[in-house]
Amino acid sequence: MNSALVTEAVAARDCRRHAGTHDMTLFLKNSFGKEPFDTLVGPVKDRGPASGIITRHGYIVAKWGDPNRADIVNSVTKTFLTTVVAWRGRRA
Repeated sequence: MNSALVTEAVAARDCRRHAGTHDMTLFLKNSFGKEPFDTLVGPVKDRGPASGIITRHGYIVAKWGDPNRADIVNSVTKTFLTTVVAWRGRRA
């Protein structure tokens, strides 16, 4: 791997900060507040700052933020799941 390109990729994340609110209660009320049964049930944790990890051949090449922090990811869940399923299917 080209370490300069990895460094550039990690630095580029600062240019793509989430423009929306980190207050998840406000986000959920704005997104679903007009739906029936819109009352929040259970705890809501505010969205954290950006974090991530780059791996290659099982080794951590770079990481930033707190990759161990659990966060609501909504739409990206499908992308991660299909990537894992496709990868596992190739190895079977």
